[in-house]
Amino acid sequence: MSIQTENAVGGLRVGASSHWLRVWHLVSDRAVAPLFAALVLGYWEFHVRYFQVEALLLPPPSHIATAFWNGMASGLFLQHFAITIYRALSGFVTGVPSCCGDGVEIGWFGHPAGSGDA
Repeated sequence: MSIQTENAVGGLRVGASSHWLRVWHLVSDRAVAPLFAALVLGYWEFHVRYFQVEALLLPPPSHIATAFWNGMASGLFLQHFAITIYRALSGFVTGVPSCCGDGVEIGWFGHPAGSGDA
């Protein structure tokens, strides 16, 4: 049998149908997640506006996107990001030497008595 033999059921060429099937799988695999996200966001937006849900309880995605954009444009998020990184790194810098010291001590002298180590 060659690639150009016809399928007994559909009358399609096997080579051509397998090519389009691979293309369909490639496109559908990459399109499912964005389409699902757009569907969920669209339903959320519609639901909040149609049923007039209070924005404090469940804000519509458009308000969230607008607030995010305004926070990024004003530099507010960048300032808070820098503060968060500073605090995380300062905690890491102060915590690592203490933990390394504890590890060295346990390595040299073993676990303290009564620590639950049988």
